[in-house]
Amino acid sequence: MYKKHKWLSGLRNFGAFNQLRQICDLTVCFRVLNLCQNANLAQCNLTGKSFEITYVSYTQLGKHLRKMTKIRYSKERLRSNLRMGIFFISIGIILVLLSFVIGEWKEISIQSVGVGQIGAGIFMLILYYFENRKQYLKMENGELTKNKLFPKKIKLNKIKSIREFAGDIKLITDKNELVIDTQIIEPNSLVELKNELKKYNLE
Repeated sequence: MYKKHKWLSGLRNFGAFNQLRQICDLTVCFRVLNLCQNANLAQCNLTGKSFEITYVSYTQLGKHLRKMTKIRYSKERLRSNLRMGIFFISIGIILVLLSFVIGEWKEISIQSVGVGQIGAGIFMLILYYFENRKQYLKMENGELTKNKLFPKKIKLNKIKSIREFAGDIKLITDKNELVIDTQIIEPNSLVELKNELKKYNLE
């Protein structure tokens, strides 16, 4: 994220502007922010006897910005979970309503079956929400995370070997392994994953 600042000086003779690399952020206790190339993008104006500089900088921890890549589920998988959730809930509601009309049928509680269907539908909707929000994999700071109820992580630079078989990619380290099901990954994300693995000489 970026932040816009204004710096006002009473000095008319402000030299070496093009060599400026650090400017104090007056709004946060004069903490010095490393602006790098952004400093040259500043604009200056003379306001009376003052020299005004407007510049753009990274917010707070700019030097610690981290790149994160999400490997997404295929649209077919997400839509399937959503459809199944809606289907089970719809059938469950119908069965519950029928139970009030015809009661039990051959010693089977239609209402219980309907409640079970609704429960299954709610579970599928929760699964859809979780997978749509978290997605399948996350790569950040050289670490690959498989998003599930209990996330599994693996350091890419610790991987000793990689095997691909029957639509699965298995990443193996000295201590553990992580299996990736490529059949549930969105095609563009799968290409991005393999390109990322190539950076670590894993593909």
